[in-house]
Amino acid sequence: MGPAFVCLLDTLQLTIHHDVVNDWLYSQWKGRHNAETVPICAAHVFACLEATKCRKLLSDHTELTGDWQPVAVRVGREALAQTAARGVRAIAWVYGPDYHDQLAMYLAARVATRPVVAIFDDLASACLWLQHTP
Repeated sequence: MGPAFVCLLDTLQLTIHHDVVNDWLYSQWKGRHNAETVPICAAHVFACLEATKCRKLLSDHTELTGDWQPVAVRVGREALAQTAARGVRAIAWVYGPDYHDQLAMYLAARVATRPVVAIFDDLASACLWLQHTP
């Protein structure tokens, strides 16, 4: 059997792993993000979702900085809908230490119609929730 945590992408701004044991995609957003970088990185997430067919996503913003509030509503309406269209049923979102990231996440989640999005302040709680979400 292969590795339990397979790296699919590793850049300065985004690392994506397939957690084979839990069968979810783990995306770790790193560094400064803004209205230009968010759609580019989202496209990488979409490609990895298509490749793995994962139905759950763990999106980790604990190392993210910057302000992506200008695209938060678009992320909620469009990017999350595109995530759902790729088969994702649940997203556990872990916000970073920056208040702007937290605010942007809540704005995006508020306008999203699908998939189910839960927001957490730590990875352990997010993982536990995702493990128990059908």
